[in-house]
Amino acid sequence: MDATQKACCEALNFFFQTEFDLSTEGKKVLILQGSPASYTKFLKQAEVDVITYHAGANQAWKKQDVTTSQDINTEKSYDLIIQFATKSEQETLLHLAIAKQYLAAEGAFIGVVHNKMGAGRFKREVENEFPGATSVSKSKSRVFFSQNTVKQPNSDSLNPTQLNQPKQVADSEYLTLPGVYGEKALDKGSQILAKYLRDECWSGIGADIGCGYGYLTGELLTTRHRVKQLWLYDIDSRAIQMAKHNLELKGHDSIKIFPHWVNICESIPVDRPVHWAVMNPPFHSGISQDYALGKTFIKQAASILREGAPLFMVANVHLPYEETLHENFRSVVHLGTEDGFKCYRATK
Repeated sequence: MDATQKACCEALNFFFQTEFDLSTEGKKVLILQGSPASYTKFLKQAEVDVITYHAGANQAWKKQDVTTSQDINTEKSYDLIIQFATKSEQETLLHLAIAKQYLAAEGAFIGVVHNKMGAGRFKREVENEFPGATSVSKSKSRVFFSQNTVKQPNSDSLNPTQLNQPKQVADSEYLTLPGVYGEKALDKGSQILAKYLRDECWSGIGADIGCGYGYLTGELLTTRHRVKQLWLYDIDSRAIQMAKHNLELKGHDSIKIFPHWVNICESIPVDRPVHWAVMNPPFHSGISQDYALGKTFIKQAASILREGAPLFMVANVHLPYEETLHENFRSVVHLGTEDGFKCYRATK
């Protein structure tokens, strides 16, 4: 759990302790994009459903014997809906729309957001859907609350179906969904690495580690390749879904694709060593820089590559990955630096 999610959980726990007196016994509760923490003790008597796209959160909920989903159960309505706002404005709007549509008459809505993730914007959006909502502040986060929310006709209400349609990433042929990293524009570092990928010859079995919506793999497959299998890894289930979709749209449906929804820092399943790997590792955990993420990605890449196989990666120039590369690979070649990004080819 990253620092922002942890802060939101602490704020929610405070809210349940001091503000929320609605009994949850026998009630149906929906949690949107949240992780389990101390606040869940207040929900033990409730029937809890969770929607999450995050592999780490999914594993954490499993430990509490809660099975998560990526889709809303359209046959249900909920007495309480708890929404964790995210950095993605579109995703936050989508979940607000879901909350409004599937909240039972006179149900309760709770929305929690970290102050650095658009608390002011979230306040306006919540008040538009749930007029009269109140709020409390705790742990650099804000908790919004609306109870007895009898539904009123509202022509301005958000439409979840429309908000959750795949959309085109600007200046590209790639499609994505709200909340997937890079939904607004192609990542500059990935674009720079793609220039080098298009100059290579590709064959056999490859891996895209932290694949997002499939941009790097999609670009390298524009070459005259002989790729037979692709192993796609990402912590976001929607990213995996869109990567597979984008590759098939580009006519690569003959390649066997093996998607893996995993926390790459903890697991990177593969049934045989791969012939090459590409990646643009993250270096943010929530709103904080976390260099350990990229270093772990490098180690995980080395663990699945066969001897003599290359890893192609890009990173911001200030990130100290060279030592980790040299520790895990036989040779490391600096391909180039451009616009604040550096690209490497490391051979196992």
